Amino acid sequence: MVAATADRSPKEERFVARWSSIRERGKGRYIVLRGVVGGLLLFAIWFGVSLLEIRLSEFKSALFTWPDFLNRSLIWLVCYQLIGFSLAFSAWRAKENRYDDLT
Repeated sequence: MVAATADRSPKEERFVARWSSIRERGKGRYIVLRGVVGGLLLFAIWFGVSLLEIRLSEFKSALFTWPDFLNRSLIWLVCYQLIGFSLAFSAWRAKENRYDDLT
C-alpha cells in the first residue's frame, strides 16, 4: 500500500525527510556509527558497575586481580560491540520498513 504525501502526519513527514538524509549517507556508516556508540555505551555501564562492585566488595582481595579484570574487560568490550552492531542493524531494518511503508 502506497501512502500519499497528503495522508502523512507531520511526524511521519519529519521521519521521511530525516531518514532520506540518513539513507543517503549509507547503511554501512549508520551501522558502524550506531554500533560503536551503542556498544561503547553498554560497555561503559558494565565497566562502571563492575568498578563500583569491586570498590564496595568486602571480598575484593580474594576475588579481584587487575590482569583478570582487564582480560574480562576486553572480552566484554568485544561482546558489547557485537551487540551494538546487531542492534544498529535491527534499527536500520525497522526504519527502512517504516520508510518503505510511508513512501
